[in-house]
Amino acid sequence: MPIVNFYITGGPADRLQIRLAVKNNYNGQLVAGGRQYQCQLPSLPTRWRDNYLRWRQLYNTWLQGIETLTPSSPPIEIETNFSVVEECQKIGDELIGEFNQWINNASDIKVGLSQIVPSSNYRKNPNDFSFILHTNTGDPELDLILQRLPFHAWDFLEDYPHAEITLSTASYASPLPTTKQRPQVLVILGTDPQIDFTPQQQAIGHNLADSQLADVQYWSCQQGSPYAGLKSDLGAIPDLFKTLRKSSPQVLIFIGHSQSTENISSDGLDHQDSIRIWINESESISLNNPNFRGILNGLKNRGLIFAAFISCDGLRIAQVLNNIGIPYLMVSREILPVHV
Repeated sequence: MPIVNFYITGGPADRLQIRLAVKNNYNGQLVAGGRQYQCQLPSLPTRWRDNYLRWRQLYNTWLQGIETLTPSSPPIEIETNFSVVEECQKIGDELIGEFNQWINNASDIKVGLSQIVPSSNYRKNPNDFSFILHTNTGDPELDLILQRLPFHAWDFLEDYPHAEITLSTASYASPLPTTKQRPQVLVILGTDPQIDFTPQQQAIGHNLADSQLADVQYWSCQQGSPYAGLKSDLGAIPDLFKTLRKSSPQVLIFIGHSQSTENISSDGLDHQDSIRIWINESESISLNNPNFRGILNGLKNRGLIFAAFISCDGLRIAQVLNNIGIPYLMVSREILPVHV
């Protein structure tokens, strides 16, 4: 499987350094006949960031008009719902066009990739092409913006319909070896009156537990769950923390609400102090909670390999959890409609 590593690092004031390396697998050598490409790209135009923020505002407005995004943000009425969607789509198309114009400044990237991984070889097999974006500019906010770029809409990838696009960090932990015959999976289900999590439980159970591929444990304080009778003056979070401390899963899955709000400090950066996951309508956990971070670090030391957060604004979550060193994280880049 060819792995295309696309590295973006800081450069001169108005340029970004680009390095491209194609390997024959995740830990392999450079593809035979291939070489590394290096070039520069201009810094992202200011209008791109402004347009992205406008697109996100419109997208969030549309979502809030049709449903509750989090337990603390009630629905609002939008009389011009269609016009909001129409403008959101228009700005989205403009963003994709501006992105392609920007990235295609380095035309030799497309030429070089086409020679190393001819599209005719990778149009049918969905397991034969992976594209990994590495961002390390020295500016966390710029890295976050680069990670939000619509690489999936890069016109070069039109000839690679099965290309898998993932993000990487400057460094990552290698998974610890496990002696367990079947992976242990812990699923945390948040509570929301608009969502019936039973189908998720049934799907995970059918695909993993019933097929004897893994041992699955659930935690929830949702009505009808084993924890529905949980009554504690301290709330549900202490019980969740107790469950996490007693578990040693290789896979951790959270399905529920999360929320991040802007928290601009004197240096102009958002330091992620207000990123939370919601356990139920009234209880949430800050990802900077020392107890929670300590618990996640303990899970990693006991063999946690993969953590999935099926919730909103996952890139912020990934940023915060990155230094814990969990080998693999799966998150959603943007806010999700409840029905998703």
